[in-house]
Amino acid sequence: TSETLPSWLNYSVTYSDGSAIAPKHELNAGTTETYKVRVEFKRDITNAQLEDAAGKELQLTFSVDYVQKDSTAVAVSHPVTMYGVYPYANRLTLNSAVPANAFLHLDVNDAIADWTNPNVMNHNQTPPYYLKHKIVNDVVTESYIVFKVTPEMAAINEGLKVGTYEVKGGINEENESDKPTYDANIEVLNEALDYTNHLSTCNGVGSYYCSYISVYPNGYVEAYDGDSRCYVTEIGESYCEQYG
Repeated sequence: TSETLPSWLNYSVTYSDGSAIAPKHELNAGTTETYKVRVEFKRDITNAQLEDAAGKELQLTFSVDYVQKDSTAVAVSHPVTMYGVYPYANRLTLNSAVPANAFLHLDVNDAIADWTNPNVMNHNQTPPYYLKHKIVNDVVTESYIVFKVTPEMAAINEGLKVGTYEVKGGINEENESDKPTYDANIEVLNEALDYTNHLSTCNGVGSYYCSYISVYPNGYVEAYDGDSRCYVTEIGESYCEQYG
């Protein structure tokens, strides 16, 4: 419990996809449920507390009580939206289970902070984009790139409209056009970038390739800022990288 942990630690217990534990959650015969127990240093830990933590051993236990199913049992699919930026080695794939080494957060601000986290991306700045996923029963069912147009960006780039926008990536192993998704993504770009009046800065031949973000008919989407990128590829892999 929080009363028995040192003052410099936080802990949480959730389902593996980050959603809250549901009471009387039905667990059918032959199925499994995975829990995630997270123990971490508090974000505002002081140097003195960190020194106090050095070399300490903690005996932590976790248990779940199960009873025979009755009429009060509830089936729970617990879909959840999670955010992140992470390198290729920690990539997520559509229609696949979330890997144990994924850098995912329920709080979008924690995800954005990973750009400058030396244990994740170790970037020297925070780019205006990140990844978003819909996860159901620990399986990635939808993946997006979310990008922000800040007032500062709009002030120096004609046509940009302040706001937060997202484009959806998808699996297309045949490399054929996913027209409904592609058309929806183009609508997002037209709203965010106002390229209806600035077509010279957006290439609409075979793809929609614009200043900050690109979408392709086969489901591939990408955002970039000059020295880093995030992707959802046409086969549904999501990750970020630095380059240049």
